[in-house]
Amino acid sequence: MTARNHSRFARQALGGFTVVELLVVIGIIAILAALLIPAVQAARESARRLACLSNLRQIGIAVHSYATAYDGFPAQVQSYTVPMGTGSSTVFYPSPQLALLPFIEQQPLFHSINFRISMYALEDLNGSNLTAASTSIPVFLCPSDPLTVSGPRASNSYRANVGPCAGCPQGYQGAFYPADIETSADFPDGLSNTISFSEKAVGSLVSYSPSRDWADIGMNVWWSADQWLAACSNLGEPIRGRLNSGRTWMIAGGAFTFFYTATGPNSPVPDCGSRLLEGGYGALAARGYHPGGVVALMADGSARWFSSSIDLRTWRALSTRNGGEVVP
Repeated sequence: MTARNHSRFARQALGGFTVVELLVVIGIIAILAALLIPAVQAARESARRLACLSNLRQIGIAVHSYATAYDGFPAQVQSYTVPMGTGSSTVFYPSPQLALLPFIEQQPLFHSINFRISMYALEDLNGSNLTAASTSIPVFLCPSDPLTVSGPRASNSYRANVGPCAGCPQGYQGAFYPADIETSADFPDGLSNTISFSEKAVGSLVSYSPSRDWADIGMNVWWSADQWLAACSNLGEPIRGRLNSGRTWMIAGGAFTFFYTATGPNSPVPDCGSRLLEGGYGALAARGYHPGGVVALMADGSARWFSSSIDLRTWRALSTRNGGEVVP
């Protein structure tokens, strides 16, 4: 056997790849990875959406447990004055989420809250209630939203439906009524046709984002849903961005624990409103971190998926408990 033949047989025995073969294998792996990664991400998002639906169902059970104990849904807000020793007084605005704490296995947290401290702005939570306000409640957090970390207070992903607008003819037709409980008899449209909670992405905390934050219009006005829609569609400069959206579950208001249906879910129209009593009101839409829509809880306790393309009239009709609309 010649040296040349021996060299060829040696290479064949080693079974190595040529550069071209190696590049082909790398290319195939890259193609498979490109196909697999989106599928894995989609599967993870599907699991997160199911977890989000599960959270809403647990909130629905809590709402109905509250209704059994107190003969109705929790009030939208229970504003009341607490007399102080010096003769002064303070006002407290607890949210529906706070009222539900004993029914989501958070009784110790509920009893740790000092109800004699003024509470309608985030700054009010810096005192003796800071520990409670900093406690994250898993049922109140959507796993799809990466910004629900405490900063420094615990966040809230699920907002109570208070109707299309505030201080307007439809302002008191939501699932939750100010300073009073609502019974099933107060839902002539039907519990299954009325939204009680929806998800909403929390504020960015760092820089203004139209999909997360809201713009302060700089004045207190009581507008209809269509007027708010028009105002937010034509925001002027500069944008007074409020980055505190959903940054507590304790205080009632559109900034933290309510949403309105003046605009549709994930609306391209940015949120805007008024800072009245800091809690805020206006066109503060349901907004999720799931592609294409939001998950929402109906007043009967069922959780559903709503597309971002839902007709606005239908969406508004679903936010009223006694509007008399025919919902397709």
